[in-house]
Amino acid sequence: MLRFRSVLYWPVSVALYWCCACWFLYRVFPIFVDGAGGVVSFYWGHRPLSVRSADLLGPLRVRAHFLYQYWVAAAVITLVGFAVIASLPGDWRRKYSRTFWLSSAMTLVGLLLVVAVSDLGTALNLWRGPEMYNQMHNVFAFLKLLVPMSLLTGIMALARGSLKA
Repeated sequence: MLRFRSVLYWPVSVALYWCCACWFLYRVFPIFVDGAGGVVSFYWGHRPLSVRSADLLGPLRVRAHFLYQYWVAAAVITLVGFAVIASLPGDWRRKYSRTFWLSSAMTLVGLLLVVAVSDLGTALNLWRGPEMYNQMHNVFAFLKLLVPMSLLTGIMALARGSLKA
């Protein structure tokens, strides 16, 4: 039974982590709907996407045009989080408090570096996108996303360590 659980750990936890990342992204960077329609607040491109309310309620192929940026960002967050979990040495997994704090801190640093690279690309006019380090209110918005995802990485690392024990 233990082998079955450890085999299912990766696909189930990656899917769960990606869904949590999507949910946090949607909560922190919502699609605003006002009198003129909706505006996607998390985007890469030359201008923010505007959407009619009917488009958001339409078929998935129409909504996907506005949501794929959230899905890609969630995939990047998941990649960073699980790269940290996979890179933890085996002896660190036996010490639960070290595992949690080390994996959480490493994920937070990794995600802050990813955001810094994204901001650098925006500053060099390679693309336009959300910027964290530009204004103070953006720092707090991004931290509302990055800190919970880092803590979730710590929980996932503990779960992986308990399966190995």
